[in-house]
Amino acid sequence: MRNESSAIIALGSASRVPAGRFAAPLRRRRKAIFRCGKQFIPETNPLRAASFRGPATRLVSRKKEKPHGTRKTRHQAPTKGFFLTKSKLYQSAQEAANRADRYAFRDRRAKKRQYRRLWIQRIGAAARLNGLTYGQLIHGLKAAGVALDRKVLADIAVKDAPGFAQLAAKAKAAAPPQAKAKKA
Repeated sequence: MRNESSAIIALGSASRVPAGRFAAPLRRRRKAIFRCGKQFIPETNPLRAASFRGPATRLVSRKKEKPHGTRKTRHQAPTKGFFLTKSKLYQSAQEAANRADRYAFRDRRAKKRQYRRLWIQRIGAAARLNGLTYGQLIHGLKAAGVALDRKVLADIAVKDAPGFAQLAAKAKAAAPPQAKAKKA
């Protein structure tokens, strides 16, 4: 009885581990296969088994498991460096990331408004140096057909004062500033 069970084990092990000149390469191949996530299954089809490359085997890829903690890391990655629990606990990190996204969305639009205000202040200051108000300068430039936006005008006002003076002269010629009526 004992000899039969050991004979079965010996047969099973012999069928899984081939002997001869293909034994060592197959062991190396099996290790490589398990490293890349494939399962080693002996070939059962006799037509495929008659290959010249060695013992008949086929590769079947195993189902990939979902990596542990993907939902957690998805919310904790953007909050790295946040204070206390906002970078550690899932719910706090999720709330902090959502709040940060809302603020970022809002402030991308606020930044455009802030820059426009800055450009208008710079243009207005340069216009007053040339004897015009901001409104008179913009009205005169539109009447003269000068199509420069406020960003470019502010850049010219800061970096090229003589060029801005020429633009102010064009605006003054196209739409002369009106004198204010005096109250009686």
